[in-house]
Amino acid sequence: MGSEIFRRTELRNARLNVSLAAPVPSRGITGLFLKISVHSKRFLAFVVFTGFMAFLQKGSLDKYFTYYGIPGLLSRMPHAMCGFMVPLVVLPLGAMAVNSAVENGTVRVLLSKPLRRRDFFAGSFLGDSLALFLGTALYASFIATYSVHIGAPVSKTFELTIVFGALLYFSLLQYLALGYLLSTLSKGKVSLLTALFLAFLLDFAVPLLIVTSWRDNLFSVAHYIPSPSLQNMVISMAVAPNRGLPPKSVGEVLNLPGNLAMLLLPTLLYLALSWLRFRKADLR
Repeated sequence: MGSEIFRRTELRNARLNVSLAAPVPSRGITGLFLKISVHSKRFLAFVVFTGFMAFLQKGSLDKYFTYYGIPGLLSRMPHAMCGFMVPLVVLPLGAMAVNSAVENGTVRVLLSKPLRRRDFFAGSFLGDSLALFLGTALYASFIATYSVHIGAPVSKTFELTIVFGALLYFSLLQYLALGYLLSTLSKGKVSLLTALFLAFLLDFAVPLLIVTSWRDNLFSVAHYIPSPSLQNMVISMAVAPNRGLPPKSVGEVLNLPGNLAMLLLPTLLYLALSWLRFRKADLR
């Protein structure tokens, strides 16, 4: 449902709330970033959606605090920061970013101005990245504020919020980049349906399969699986392995270079491939 709303608002915004008849600034990327992405209704819709998803974590935080006290609350925070259901929107968001703009003619109109393809591509991705940043900040802030409200210590809460908020943002960037790759490989409903399938696979099916099948060797196996949700799950389990124990320090959180690499490297690969596809695409 969320992805379809994003698709419709994207198509409506093809008519653009800003006038494409006006000259495009020579700074290109910044002009697109401000005129298209930030003014898009899907930008605001995503931020609101993440706030709602964070609100749904309230029940689990309450439960862990009631039964296990402050240690239980702190051990739950990294898991709550993994971004429940958010990838199901982010991947389709990326999957409709390029092909919808090509199909409705927005790209052709923009490129008739003094803009290059890389300006459009980079501007669109920067705009979506900013939406992810604001959504992630809202998500993490809600969980942190509520945790402090019910009794979590401020210093430890701040530490966990910074670390796992950053990990969530890198995870969502990977989903977005994969969506951009899908957007350059296929059109319309095919891209959207593929994105929804991959979001389910990477966010639910693969992590569940790996955790249940390789529990004893989870940390070593996860290094080879490009699933952001799995990497977040593994890091969360390493930090807070027991709901009765407080999480470890930030230094120990980040002492998992293989898992961190699987959050960052696929993002760069997906972006590079999607740019190569878009650069050679027929936009007519």
